[in-house]
Amino acid sequence: MKKILGIVKAHSPEKSDFIKKVTGVIAKSFEMKYEIIKLRDFENEENKDLYDELNEYEKVIMFAYKGLDKLKNYQIKNSEKFIFLEMPIYKRKINSMSHEQMFLKISTETHLGNSFIKKYSDGYIRNGFKFEVKKSKLKKEYILIINQMLGDSAIHPINPYEWLESTVKKIREKTDTQILIREHPFQQKNIPKLHFYFKKKYKDVKVSKILDISKDLEKAYCSVMVSSGSCIDSLFAGVPVIAEDPRSHAYEISYNDVNKIKKFDNLTFPNLNELGSTSLKTAVS
Repeated sequence: MKKILGIVKAHSPEKSDFIKKVTGVIAKSFEMKYEIIKLRDFENEENKDLYDELNEYEKVIMFAYKGLDKLKNYQIKNSEKFIFLEMPIYKRKINSMSHEQMFLKISTETHLGNSFIKKYSDGYIRNGFKFEVKKSKLKKEYILIINQMLGDSAIHPINPYEWLESTVKKIREKTDTQILIREHPFQQKNIPKLHFYFKKKYKDVKVSKILDISKDLEKAYCSVMVSSGSCIDSLFAGVPVIAEDPRSHAYEISYNDVNKIKKFDNLTFPNLNELGSTSLKTAVS
C-alpha cells in the first residue's frame, strides 16, 4: 500500500502536531497509510540508507527545516514528492509564530517563491475573502533595506552582509535619501555593530531597533531585499518592493534590480490581484 511520510522536529511540538494532522488528512483522502519520523532520526544515516527509506513514500510532508543537507539534496532530486508548510501569505500575522497563525502556506516541490504566482494563481479570489492594502498616511522619509538570515535557503549562497553593503553603496551613488536598514529578527545582536559601521562609513544610514516591521514600513518609500518574506508585509502595507532574487514570493510583481531604479521615491505600486489569488490557493488552516 502506498504511504505518506510526515517529518517533524522533536523540539517544535506545535509544528509537529500540525504536520501530523495534515499528513493524516492527506493520507486519508487518498486512502494511504502514513508514518511520522523525527528529523533527527535521519542525522546519523548514510545517504544511501536515507534515500532508500525515502523512496518508499509517495509524498513527504514537512516544514522548511534547515540544517540537514543530505535531506535537502534528496529533495532537489525528487522535488515532486515534497509538500511544504510555511508561514502564510493570507492573513499573515507579522509578529506571530507559525502555530499562532490562522493559516499556513502549503506548496509543492519547493518552499521557496520561484515562479510562485505563475505556478498557483488563476486570477480568482473566492467570495468572502478580502485583501486590504493598508497604506500609511505618514510622510515618507527613507528607503528601507531588509536584511536576511545568514545561511538561509532563501538567500544562500549570497552572504546577506556583503549584499547589504553593496546595496547601500549602489543606492548612495544614486540618491542622498535616508536609508534605514532592518536586520533579521534572529540576528538582532548584530544591530549595534551594523549601526556603528554604517554610521561611520555612509551618510544618513540608520539601523532600526524596532521589532515590529509594520512600524518601519510606515515611512518607507520602498523596501529592498534579496528574497525576504517581508515582501508580503511591504506590499500589503502599500510599499513598493525591490526583490532581487527569483526565490522571492513577490519577484514576479516587483522591481528586481536596484541598479535600474532611477527614483526610489516614485515607484509604481503593482496590482495585487494575482498575489491574492495565489495566497488563497496555497492557504491551509
